[in-house]
Amino acid sequence: MQNNKVIRSEPESDFEAAYRAVEDDISLGVYLPMQRLVEDDLVKRLGFKRHIVRQVLNELCRNGLLEHVRNKGMSVRLVSPEEVELIYEMRELLEIRAVERLPLPAAPILIETLVSLQHEHDDAVRREDLRRVHRSNRAFHQTLFGACGNPYLVAAIERAGRAAQAIRYHALIDPVLLESQRQQHWEMIAALKVGDRDSLVQLHRLHLLPSKNAYLNSHAIKHRVGLMAASLSDH
Repeated sequence: MQNNKVIRSEPESDFEAAYRAVEDDISLGVYLPMQRLVEDDLVKRLGFKRHIVRQVLNELCRNGLLEHVRNKGMSVRLVSPEEVELIYEMRELLEIRAVERLPLPAAPILIETLVSLQHEHDDAVRREDLRRVHRSNRAFHQTLFGACGNPYLVAAIERAGRAAQAIRYHALIDPVLLESQRQQHWEMIAALKVGDRDSLVQLHRLHLLPSKNAYLNSHAIKHRVGLMAASLSDH
C-alpha cells in the first residue's frame, strides 16, 4: 500500500503569520539586501504586537535572513555568491532525496491536491500577484515533499529553503522564468501520475536553477558596474 500522505497545514499563530509576512517581503524584494528593518514600522504595517514583531526579527536573524548591525539594528543579510552555491548544493541534495523516496505512481489524493494547488499558482501567475505566486509555489512543494515519508527530511528541506529566501526576488519578477516554472509544475504532476521518477528528478534539478542563476547574474552585473565606476573615478 502506498504512503502518499498529504500533510495539511494547521492554522497559523500570530507569530507564524507575522514571520511569514516578513519572510515573504524579503523574498519579494520589499526589503532588499542590507536594508534596515525598523521595528516601529513593522508594528504599524503588520498590526501585530511589538513582542511578536521582535520575536520574528530575532528568529529571522537566527535563520540567516537578517543580521544585527551594531548601533543600526536588523537589516537583510547580503548573501555572497559562494554562500548561494553552497545553499543550492544542499537544497539539491535534500530535495532530490525526497523525490527518490516518493512512492510512485503517486496516490490519487496527492495528485488531486497538487492539481488544486497548481490551479491557484496558475491564477496567481496570470494575475501577476507575486505574493500569491510565492505562497502557492511554496505550498505546492511543501505538499510534494511532505509525501516522501520522512518528516526529518521535510524539515531539513524547509530550513534549506528558508536560507534561500533573500535571493529569490530576481526570479519572481521575471515573467519568462515564472511561466517556465509554472509549466514545470504540471510536468512534475504528469511524471507523478505515471511513476516516471527519472523525469521527476531531472525536473527538480532544473527547477532550482532559475532563482540561483538570476541572483548570481545580478550580483555579477553589480560587481562589474562597481568596478567600472571605480575605474572612472580614478581618471
